[in-house]
Amino acid sequence: MTHFQCEGEEIGVGGRLPLRLAACRAGPAPSSSAAKRWWWNADVVITKFGPPNFPSAAHIASVPIRYDGLVSLTPGTKIGSVVIEREIGRGGMGVVYLARDTRLDRPVAVKALPATLASDPDRLARFEREARTLATLNHPNIAGIYGVEEEEGASYLLLEYVEGESLADRIDRGPIHVDDAIDLAAQIAQGVEAAHEAGVIHRDLKPGNVMVTPDGVAKVLDFGLARTEEPTGSSASIHENPTLTSPAQHSPTIPGVILGTAAYMSPEQARGRRVDTRTDIWSFGVLLYEMLTGASPFRGETVSDSIGAILHKDLDLKALPADTPRSVRRTLERCLARDRQARWRHIGDARIELSSRDSDPPALQPTTRSNWKISALVALIAAVAFAAAGFTVANRSRPEAPLVHASIEPPAGVRILFSGDLAGPPVISPDGLKVAFCGAREGELRRIWVRDLRDPEPRELKGTDEALFPFWSPDSREIGFFTTDSLKRFDLVSGTVQRVCDADQGRGASWTEDGRIIFSPTFRSGLSIVNAQGGEPQPLTEPDSDFHTSHRWPFAIPGTDQFLYVAVTSRVGETEHNGIYLGSIDDSQAPTRIMANDYGAQFVSDHLLYVRDGVLLASRLDLQSRKIVGPQTVVARDIAADLSTWHGQFSASASGGLVFNQWRQDPDDTEARRGYSWFAEGDRVSGMDSTGRVLATYAANTPMLSISLSPDGRLLAMAVISDDGFTDLWLHPTAFGTSAEIVDPNVIRSSIHAPEPRRLTFLDGAEISPVWSPDGTEIAFRWDGDGVRPRGIYRKRFGDGVETLVRSNNGGDDYPAHWTSDGRFLIIVSDTLIMSELNDIYAIPLDGGDEIPLVTGPGPDYWPEVSPDGRWLAYTSRSDARNQVYVIPFAPAWPEGQANRKWLVSENGGRMPRWSRDGAQLYYISDAGILIEHDIDASTETFNFSTPRALFQTPWDTGRTYAVSPKLEGMSQFAFLDSGEDHDAPISLLLNWQQALKTE
Repeated sequence: MTHFQCEGEEIGVGGRLPLRLAACRAGPAPSSSAAKRWWWNADVVITKFGPPNFPSAAHIASVPIRYDGLVSLTPGTKIGSVVIEREIGRGGMGVVYLARDTRLDRPVAVKALPATLASDPDRLARFEREARTLATLNHPNIAGIYGVEEEEGASYLLLEYVEGESLADRIDRGPIHVDDAIDLAAQIAQGVEAAHEAGVIHRDLKPGNVMVTPDGVAKVLDFGLARTEEPTGSSASIHENPTLTSPAQHSPTIPGVILGTAAYMSPEQARGRRVDTRTDIWSFGVLLYEMLTGASPFRGETVSDSIGAILHKDLDLKALPADTPRSVRRTLERCLARDRQARWRHIGDARIELSSRDSDPPALQPTTRSNWKISALVALIAAVAFAAAGFTVANRSRPEAPLVHASIEPPAGVRILFSGDLAGPPVISPDGLKVAFCGAREGELRRIWVRDLRDPEPRELKGTDEALFPFWSPDSREIGFFTTDSLKRFDLVSGTVQRVCDADQGRGASWTEDGRIIFSPTFRSGLSIVNAQGGEPQPLTEPDSDFHTSHRWPFAIPGTDQFLYVAVTSRVGETEHNGIYLGSIDDSQAPTRIMANDYGAQFVSDHLLYVRDGVLLASRLDLQSRKIVGPQTVVARDIAADLSTWHGQFSASASGGLVFNQWRQDPDDTEARRGYSWFAEGDRVSGMDSTGRVLATYAANTPMLSISLSPDGRLLAMAVISDDGFTDLWLHPTAFGTSAEIVDPNVIRSSIHAPEPRRLTFLDGAEISPVWSPDGTEIAFRWDGDGVRPRGIYRKRFGDGVETLVRSNNGGDDYPAHWTSDGRFLIIVSDTLIMSELNDIYAIPLDGGDEIPLVTGPGPDYWPEVSPDGRWLAYTSRSDARNQVYVIPFAPAWPEGQANRKWLVSENGGRMPRWSRDGAQLYYISDAGILIEHDIDASTETFNFSTPRALFQTPWDTGRTYAVSPKLEGMSQFAFLDSGEDHDAPISLLLNWQQALKTE
């Protein structure tokens, strides 16, 4: 027997079902088809309308079941003379079924109407009156109405059954060609015009209410009939957004009552004012615009967003296809005038204007039907335009479709974020006309910017705060991007943002032609795939833990179900298995390793594009055999690839555009080249004062993993990546703690290389995560071991040349994070330097004894540091997809029972806390990369801290480290491990890059 739990009362279901169920939840699925109907609709309000007894399960199958205000009919149900065959549509305004009229032997559509119509006599009378009016219409562009039926208290509308697809479904496949869109729009206008002449206003004209037959005939549905309530904050598809209404009102158009679908409502409709036929003219304009562009101009993620756009957002006619006739543009401007007095008074006027079809578009621009030569010509024209706009352009005198080198300067006051974990390298749109990138003004959040190559100024995309790693939709009309916890999409036409799914520090995504997104959901995972409209992601690849820790930077190959990605490992010195792989979405073939490589790749113009040793190369790739079948060709040199994220930092389009981050240092500087082969332009350490002013730089162009500053501030310990790919510890002198850097910063800059840096460790394998002892005579670090000595945490005293084992890791990746000021404890983090669910915090007593667990809760806990007085532990914990800084009592310093307290310091997100050397301040990095300061009064048993102060925008990036020096004249100084990027670096642009392939 199956049971339903209904408002706390258990009801048995066997051969009979109860008359009514409310808010029921089903148990295991029943075996009978009738009972399954109830089970499918579990967890919603269900009411069964039928005879006043407990009918049999067999009888249930032939009577309607009502849920969520709608009616569900099973096959075989009779409504008057029609018999239900199957459901063919569902939305907020009702459910539509295909049925057969047994009397006339013809197919009909049956629409089950909302219960509010049947329960409200005035509304039902109005509905029937309008239905009778429309039933008198006989127009080829209006779906006919055959009648109204009532069955067991429910109302049904009998409609003409129109074969074909809805206009909404057609638009979902992409914009409609201009000629076809004009033809369909003219037919829709004719149908609406006929209704207006009969005195009927549609009030809900939208693509979902238009059907297109296989012969290309447009038929308008649901004139003035569909009105149900819109759920607040709905994020449903724009074609399925239900109509807004107030069921308590009875007048056809009463001020204050909103009738219509959010994205298609006229301004007067959105304000709840009385409407006339001009509200349909506005909706017609929105519908025409959507047919031409593939997106509604006023679509929002919520109803309020859409209404706000309708009332305030300007119409973007630049999004129209280049060959859109002037007559169509005029039609849109007149239909979408916010002042209805300036709008067309009759929709027939719009139809006549459309029919004039002025043939000359306003400018020469490529279209979706352009061939390669036209695209190349437009690209060349754009290049010349760059020169006029102040760009740096070379090689303009070459013959037709030459290689053209140009640069796109960053917006004034904006830094382009090329590399690192908090970045957004430039990506060019598939049509080759737009470049997206992430940039940030001083002290502000990073956002996506888009430079349309036809416009002189870039556009900042509002609503893309904290964006990471943008990517384009196949039609070049939307941009996908990551935040620290989500995958999102931005519609360039409507200016709205839609959340797709969770993504915790994603590493690259690619949009497939069938409307899905392949993406790397975290920096330590395989790839997943999700519907671009939203939904539950499905796993696509799984890294082999013996060789790789991450799959990232996918690239969906157009016209196929295949995709590229790079498989890499974060384990230093074990990169020989890194490589570019080719996989298939349908799993018809296991992923194939195409070549060894450390960076993501693309497949464009039948070639694999990839970076090696700072050179962008192209090799012909046969997708069938999955093998390179031709020689490699140089496309561009001095590519500043980013090994910190394994990102190649280039993006190519088939239309001939290529953008990349170019290495801009002296190409003959071998030390610098050594640095950029690992990171964008080689790492460096920036010494800063409390205002963010750079006082000195150290170890320029030196690839590093982490730094630590000695107690007196005069030496940097650095984990430096060597030529063999392993890391060694080096010591570098600084000028921290001296007055010269404030008196005369130039003195510091001229003396930072004397005395010379010196190497501290000469071990096999990798030594990482250096931590200073409080007296400045020793450094603790993690070492891989050498086969004789185990992998673990070691300490080394200066001058004696001996490494002493502190704790064996048993093959793991635990690492030291801090040495307490009394010298008694080494604070370590379990698992790995890369954030992990297994990160916990422990204290190792250096005089012997058992490890002391400090923070071992669920989720990652890391970046710990004990206060100088030894009483408090600050650390970072990640939960709910956000990093936060907490402080707890440092357990060894407190009596048992007094350490179970906890304070959240960073209410809006933060990471990597650091104490001032006197313990009077606590610092951390905000999610936006800003250094935050709190004053601390920790003299009592309660941890007291001030409100936060934002000091300056840092060059810090996820995975990097920073240190606080001793105070000078009462002010702390800071050492930041910096990627060394040129803050004013432009984007390099190469037009007609395929010309390089002709040298094969």
